[in-house]
Amino acid sequence: MDGKALLTIAASIETFSPHPIGKAIVDAARKNHCKMRRVEHFRAFPGLGVAGLLDGLAVIMGSANFLGESRVQIDDRLLRGAGEWQDGGDLAVFCAWEGCARGVLRFSPIREGSSAADD
Repeated sequence: MDGKALLTIAASIETFSPHPIGKAIVDAARKNHCKMRRVEHFRAFPGLGVAGLLDGLAVIMGSANFLGESRVQIDDRLLRGAGEWQDGGDLAVFCAWEGCARGVLRFSPIREGSSAADD
């Protein structure tokens, strides 16, 4: 799956999220001209992630722990990549459907001395 397709799915689910990361995903999708899709049955799990139905497909997003608790399989390659990002201080948000993680989004905090425009 290409990055824009993953971002479109993630942003569609996150449209209703009150969390700043959800808002950042939606903002990134708008900047990349992604066409949001209709979501039903949105649910937020504070501090863990979000879920909803996208075109009848159950999508879940959040941390590896949250997906694991939800019985979602995460490929070792995705886990290793996300772990490397997290070791460097970044945040990883997994996106899954049909019981498998399909991709991971990376968020870098704005570091001292930089601006949002720099990142």
